[in-house]
Amino acid sequence: MTAPWCFAFFVLGACSSSTTGSDGGSLPDDGGAQTDGPPHVVGACDQLGTPGKWENITPAALHLERWCSRGAMNCPPNPISTYGAHALAVDPVHAGTVYLGTDGLGFWKSLNCGKDWVKINTGTGQQELDSGRNWTIVVDPMNTEILYTTPGYGMEGLWKSVNGGVDWKQKLTANVLPHLQYGGFLEKINMDPGNHLHLTASMHSICSDNPNGGGDWPCLVETRDGGETWTLTNSAQGWSEGDGQTMLSDKVWLFGNGGGIWRTTNGGGSWDPVYTKGGSGDVFPASDGSFYVGSQSGMLHSPDGITWTPVAGAGQGATVNGQRIIASDGVKLYTSSGQYGGQEPAEGWYTSTPVASPNTWAATFDAVKSEHGGSTLAVDLDHKILYSTNLTDGMFRVVLP
Repeated sequence: MTAPWCFAFFVLGACSSSTTGSDGGSLPDDGGAQTDGPPHVVGACDQLGTPGKWENITPAALHLERWCSRGAMNCPPNPISTYGAHALAVDPVHAGTVYLGTDGLGFWKSLNCGKDWVKINTGTGQQELDSGRNWTIVVDPMNTEILYTTPGYGMEGLWKSVNGGVDWKQKLTANVLPHLQYGGFLEKINMDPGNHLHLTASMHSICSDNPNGGGDWPCLVETRDGGETWTLTNSAQGWSEGDGQTMLSDKVWLFGNGGGIWRTTNGGGSWDPVYTKGGSGDVFPASDGSFYVGSQSGMLHSPDGITWTPVAGAGQGATVNGQRIIASDGVKLYTSSGQYGGQEPAEGWYTSTPVASPNTWAATFDAVKSEHGGSTLAVDLDHKILYSTNLTDGMFRVVLP
């Protein structure tokens, strides 16, 4: 029987089972593709707001009022130079626990749905993790003490914690690092939904010195043992802003960027274009088994990951590195304007549609009073909360009606 957190985690990681390994990680019983997991725990959420009304829940210790985009001219007094709130992740096992990744301001954790926060990365690797932008956060559903992220434009590499985000270690290995620019300039980390030890990561740069012969080439890094060893495989395209891969199974993956969507059925051995009029790395698997992609070209829908068509009325979202601008509570799909909310309309906007009727999109909630729309969205199914990170405008939550 499928574990109760399986649907909630699908977009972030995997639904699988294993036994615990010696490093706090996991060892698969049969290749990792199982359905049993740790017991689901629903924690308390304190002082939730009125349903349908956005609340800014940025950690107070981060002094949001002083944030100023890097390189901007009009800044508040004593400015903090940052691109703000980037990645977020909802714990797939412990409902009410949520993580926030930032640009240079630390890795944060809340146990009560964002009311109170602590800077969790206080041990080994603190400086390295704080040096860049946490574009992606992946939580292992079989052991939620295990987290993965990357500090883009900082120390680079792929970083793993086995104690809930306190201590971190760079996991890319010597056999792949010579082929990766800038010490492993990663963009998106993704987990196989059938095996929590199987992950891939895309580059935010080109790869070099193709070991199969040749010079620069598009590549992905891949691990099948939770980051202990790594290999290289082909990516569909060289990097561009907001691109990335989504693993649908062991060998079937999708890759998207502003130019289109590609599909592989042999784990990156070869890729076929399946849509050529726009796309992004933000592929969302819906509860009905179909797929959605948000992009500057508008929302796209596919029943099988092969045939894609535009979705009317959903608007379009700008690309953000590591973006995830689609989320769902199983009944409705939610999306946002992405990085730039100042286009149409003038503020960060959100729309939603019933999963059963994806062509009937409508404005949802009050517009967030921010220049930016949501760059990452995630839903806590137990508490019916939609979370959104909005870059220099901070992090928001809204209780779903």
